[in-house]
Amino acid sequence: MNNDKNHFTFLAMKNIRLYFVPVLLLVVLSACNPPNNSLIGTWKNNKGEILEFHKDQSALWLFDNDADGITDTFHLMYHANYEVEPIQVDLYDFETGPLAGVTMYGIVAFQGNSFKFDYEPGDSPDARPGDFDEAKTQTYIKQ
Repeated sequence: MNNDKNHFTFLAMKNIRLYFVPVLLLVVLSACNPPNNSLIGTWKNNKGEILEFHKDQSALWLFDNDADGITDTFHLMYHANYEVEPIQVDLYDFETGPLAGVTMYGIVAFQGNSFKFDYEPGDSPDARPGDFDEAKTQTYIKQ
């Protein structure tokens, strides 16, 4: 009888290890890799604008000024809410330029290696577009 109990305990522990280790490995690997729909990285649109999102929620927005060959660079902060659809993105704390002190309330939808982005300046999230306006929406491609 005692032998049967030890054998059962051995089998139970073996089965727990058999299932626990792969699940633990999957959890660790998924925590190390950002989701496919993460803004983190460098993105460029067809107008020469570059958005570079960093893990610390800082970002750069670069504009090529073809008239004088100078690239305008704006340092800012961002917040992305991935829990809603479309994804909500706020761009704020612009350090310089015409957007200093302005918050841009936006929406994002990923499409493969790109995302479409529509935004409006405002004093509150009420300024955020409800859906994408074709005339204002820009598409950024992962670089």
